[in-house]
Amino acid sequence: MMTSFGSPISLERASIVSASFNTFGEHRAGERTFSLNLGRPDPRPLQVHDDLSNRTSLDYQLSVRYSLYADGNQEDLSLDLTVVLLGAVSVADDDIIDIPEAQVLDWLEANAVSLLYAKARAYVEYISSMSPFGTCSLPTIDPYAFLETAATEVGLSEASDER
Repeated sequence: MMTSFGSPISLERASIVSASFNTFGEHRAGERTFSLNLGRPDPRPLQVHDDLSNRTSLDYQLSVRYSLYADGNQEDLSLDLTVVLLGAVSVADDDIIDIPEAQVLDWLEANAVSLLYAKARAYVEYISSMSPFGTCSLPTIDPYAFLETAATEVGLSEASDER
């Protein structure tokens, strides 16, 4: 018997709505440091149930800002980029019938962050491959840790402890 490893969550759409990519100076080999900032919608979006399709969906916007520095002090900026993505994820209602609504929202949002961030990573790798720096990859992230931090920063405890 063949086991399926597919997720019940679908990426319904994903698009880049804004992007900037800037390089400064010349490429220099050596130590590099970076900063990564992610942004999520404010207020937090809520999932929407569609009776016709029997699916629950979440529209989402993710902003990614990545800065690469030629030194360890983060003073010599070499590369600066921003990407804003819009997308939507959904799940069949049969797959979430026994899951509390708040946990479904956490699950959908973590998947939206993960899937949209993967699109941003692909875009950055493609566009940077034509730069003097060569291919640059965004670091991997833990979407649940990002959401817990984001919830704390706005003074809310939105992310559940159960994953």
